[in-house]
Amino acid sequence: MVLVLSLLLAAAGIVAMLFLPVAAVTGPEELRAVRLGRPFWFVVQDQSRYGPPGDVWTTRFLSP
Repeated sequence: MVLVLSLLLAAAGIVAMLFLPVAAVTGPEELRAVRLGRPFWFVVQDQSRYGPPGDVWTTRFLSP
């Protein structure tokens, strides 16, 4: 029972991290390689089709 609860808590934590802000960008060129960061530093998304609405934009991972 403790193992199952621990696994569920760990899985919920990993899924929650996907919805946290991951990068502050200042232009469309920085959106070409948005990285998720720890512990998924190897995951990269191209969000260059979106334009930042202002000077600095905090983006999240889209469709994890």
